[in-house]
Amino acid sequence: MGVGFNPIREPREGAWASLQRHVDDWLKAMADEHDQVALWLLISGLLLSVAAFLLPDILSVRFDGALKDGASIVPPEGYARIVSKEVGFMFAPNWMLTGIVLLPYAVMQALKARSEIEGVFRTLIERRMLVTSAFGRPDVDMVLDAWRRRSRRMMPFLLLVLVVVFGMVIYDYLTVVLQWTTASGDALAALIRDVPPPQKVVTLHHADYEFYWSVAAIFRNSTIGATWNALFAAAAYLLIAGFGSAFLFGIFIYFIAFGGFFNRRAMERNGLRLIPDPKSDDEKGRCGFEAFEDFFDPFIQAAVATALIALAMYLQNMYLRAPEQANIVNMVFGPLTDFIRELFSGKLDFAKLVDKGLVDNIAQLTGFRFVSGIPMQIFGSAIGLLVLVVVVFAYVWSMLRGSAISGRAALRAQATAQPGAAVSGTVYTGEDIAKLAKIPVWPLGWISMNLLLSCIIVVIAALYYPRLVTLIVAVLIVRSVKSVLGRLHGGI
Repeated sequence: MGVGFNPIREPREGAWASLQRHVDDWLKAMADEHDQVALWLLISGLLLSVAAFLLPDILSVRFDGALKDGASIVPPEGYARIVSKEVGFMFAPNWMLTGIVLLPYAVMQALKARSEIEGVFRTLIERRMLVTSAFGRPDVDMVLDAWRRRSRRMMPFLLLVLVVVFGMVIYDYLTVVLQWTTASGDALAALIRDVPPPQKVVTLHHADYEFYWSVAAIFRNSTIGATWNALFAAAAYLLIAGFGSAFLFGIFIYFIAFGGFFNRRAMERNGLRLIPDPKSDDEKGRCGFEAFEDFFDPFIQAAVATALIALAMYLQNMYLRAPEQANIVNMVFGPLTDFIRELFSGKLDFAKLVDKGLVDNIAQLTGFRFVSGIPMQIFGSAIGLLVLVVVVFAYVWSMLRGSAISGRAALRAQATAQPGAAVSGTVYTGEDIAKLAKIPVWPLGWISMNLLLSCIIVVIAALYYPRLVTLIVAVLIVRSVKSVLGRLHGGI
């Protein structure tokens, strides 16, 4: 056993602790099989898409405000009519694109990050970077046991998130989908009129209701039955909105435990410290902290994918309430043919990319004001998910950086006080000590960090300037082409 390591002991395991342990073990088992979990999610998303193809008026359906039995959704004030909008499953980025691409990828990368955590601890101990307060070597099993106990303390929050998110999804399904698909005749007309002031009827821009494929059964030009419509919507809500949202909210909250383990006070209580390795041959001069890359790379990839999911939710919610927009592609990218023509002619008007008229218009139609609260259906859930990603990343990064800086100071003081003496089994030279002062602003030197920060900045900007999504798509295409070309060149 290492010297000086004094993990906090906990009382004998009870029923609640046993549940926490089982949930944590279940999450670890999923993390160990992250590729298979992502594959099953992909297959589920594809099956959902096949079902949407087989059912009438799900994959593609148009809505112009006309409902069955002579009812209708009126256009907002100032608009003579609602343009015929494409509101099919295939054209909704927060459903089909998320279900078969973004969600499986985000889940896979998040689980992969979880699977790398214990390996990071082992690597740090082997490289004598995670040491006792007396710079001794801690026992690997006891460190891992301390980590597992800390991670299990997050289980109540994770379970709470699962319950709350699934509760919100069920409520959303009941109010946005089921009460509309089961209504007909007088009930549908009454539902449209049953709106509290200042609105007198349900309009297209209503903050709580959405008219798209999930309620196609009430469209006048639709042929799908209410039962099949409601069943398909239930499956989509359960898989994408339910599992997807609950898992992403839960896993990012869970990652707080990893940052919390490296909190300086927590490490002091456990008799541990994190120190750099100036003898590391890392080209970026990170002095051993590149060991965290195995965790941070998939963590950041999951964060990027989650940010794109949040953006997809936001754009779809905006599009559904825009009475003049007939297609979400045109809404985001503008007239695509004109855009491409301008791009290749060198006459691209960048002012079009920062057109915020859509957001201002929807905000005005819905009466949206930041000071009066955020409508959850339009802005809240997407912004909440994005804020969670940013906050958790900032917390984990700040905890690790704070411990790294503290450890660097302790190592420098110890090595300077006893020149030529071994510290944690290693003798440091003057060159090693000088190298400690040159560690970059850890760990912002990573390419993946720059990718995350750039993506988050553009996504946040795109919440107000939706056409900046063009830049995200362009960057992703360029990166994909470069990756493919790099692999081809490497294989030659």
